[in-house]
Amino acid sequence: MPIIDKRDYEGALDSQAELKGWCKEHGLAVGGSKGVLCDRIMGAATCVDEKPTLWMNELSSQELDAAEKGQEILTQDEYADCLSKAKQISPIIDAMREAGGLPEVSILWEQDGIPCKARLDFLAPGDAFDLKNVANSQRLPFGDLVHNTMAKMYMVIQAEFYLMAVRAAQAAGVLPFEYDGDFRFKWLFLQSAGTPNMCMRTHVERHMSMDTGLIEQTQASTKGQKLIGEGMMLYKQYMASHGANKPWVPELDSQDMTDLMYPFWFLSDIEEEIE
Repeated sequence: MPIIDKRDYEGALDSQAELKGWCKEHGLAVGGSKGVLCDRIMGAATCVDEKPTLWMNELSSQELDAAEKGQEILTQDEYADCLSKAKQISPIIDAMREAGGLPEVSILWEQDGIPCKARLDFLAPGDAFDLKNVANSQRLPFGDLVHNTMAKMYMVIQAEFYLMAVRAAQAAGVLPFEYDGDFRFKWLFLQSAGTPNMCMRTHVERHMSMDTGLIEQTQASTKGQKLIGEGMMLYKQYMASHGANKPWVPELDSQDMTDLMYPFWFLSDIEEEIE
């Protein structure tokens, strides 16, 4: 929800000077912090004809309301940006919702003896979906920025892992809708500020090889599965060595620093002097 706008609360007391002025006008002590002054005013307000509006109390009331509803309070600019982005993605999201899709779906399952969890931004029949905000500080063409971000953030791990989660839920018969077909993983990228750029990318698991003409697993898919496997192996190692009741801190890497351990450029001038 957007933070309340002070302009909608005409006459609300906010500053120390405004609070002290009201207290002085009604014969109350003027010392203390803003919180103390607000409490003093509220305690005396029942004895006066017109109950003042205290800005600090209005903010606190909104915080309680947001907490009860499980919502986050945004600035006016943040809220306007959210509405703008919601308008951007609504044609895509609305279509998936009409097909039975649901937002914020959590999946818990066990993989190779390891407890796993995935939380998808949106899950619909045939599509596992993730929304990404990307800052374009370098002013790159948006498609180039997205591809660089996907590589730097190793997003193939997310795609492979989330597909693993969806298929585990499908095999267990616990999908939130009826569907027995294949799933694809998609990202919807939005530029976080400036021009409202948007693009969608679908993770490709298998394609036709240009070399053999056969359907083969893509290198990106292989990379994601390899990294997930390494992570699971590390989990098993740490669970065996550290257990669940102490921090998973690696053993101290302690070595004598030999010449071969330095970068090649560090000692290059020494070799030239020897020659």
